[in-house]
Amino acid sequence: MFKITNHVLMSGYYREKFDANLIILLDLVTIVARISHSEYLDEKQELSLNNYRDFYNSIASIISHQYKTIETGSSLLHLCTNASTERISFSKDYPCWMTTRLLFGCGANANVSASDGNTPLHHLAKNIPTTNVLKMVNLLNNADAHLDYINNKEQTPLRSMPLLHIKIIEHLKKNTDVIRLKCCCAKLIRQQIFSYENIFSTVLVGFIQKH
Repeated sequence: MFKITNHVLMSGYYREKFDANLIILLDLVTIVARISHSEYLDEKQELSLNNYRDFYNSIASIISHQYKTIETGSSLLHLCTNASTERISFSKDYPCWMTTRLLFGCGANANVSASDGNTPLHHLAKNIPTTNVLKMVNLLNNADAHLDYINNKEQTPLRSMPLLHIKIIEHLKKNTDVIRLKCCCAKLIRQQIFSYENIFSTVLVGFIQKH
């Protein structure tokens, strides 16, 4: 199923159903994540080590294509951290920490941006605080997610969340005290309105613009 869905996404066929197919792909990843983290030994033993290896390789290959939805430019990680993502199968609701962990294990980028400039952490910050969500915040932090990245509205994840989400706010503030030197430099360049677009590489320009 992974290979079939991946082929459909790569081929460009059924373009009008691209977003729905990407969510189907996310659901398949979630099913594998749920089984690999299952508390029931019998359920885990349904898959052999070779099965897990094949699944992980397939997921890593899928992530390398950097698929995003046509409508919002959301990656698999964005969809996984967004409570509004609708399930197509009977997998777990989103946000899902198990799927997030599996995606990171297969090479997902924690700082990928959607069309509105939101990172997965921006999406997660808007969710109702639960143990699951707080666990995912930790996963994103451990995956080097930048807490100071801004979206198209010049908002960081901390500034974009509802004030009622006190638990997540406190959780994030614990990690914003330590700001990387490169992030401070990027902010300084933006604040001083230096002309840098024609000097630095495309990657470095993108990094500065996100701060």
